[in-house]
Amino acid sequence: MLYGGDIQHECNTQRSIGYYLEVLICLAPFAKQKLRATLTGVTNSHTDPSVSVQSIVKLLFSSAVHY
Repeated sequence: MLYGGDIQHECNTQRSIGYYLEVLICLAPFAKQKLRATLTGVTNSHTDPSVSVQSIVKLLFSSAVHY
């Protein structure tokens, strides 16, 4: 069961926050409560998408989906 709520997580420094954010973006719509996540760690890397790129993709996706 995905409850949501406030989450604080210190991400591993070998992966960027974008790595963790990808999973949260996919799971958050299925949580019972609004999900508010505070992630700390590396914000940019060569292997993972940056947080700013994911924000743009999320905005484009949410504007294209109609419920």
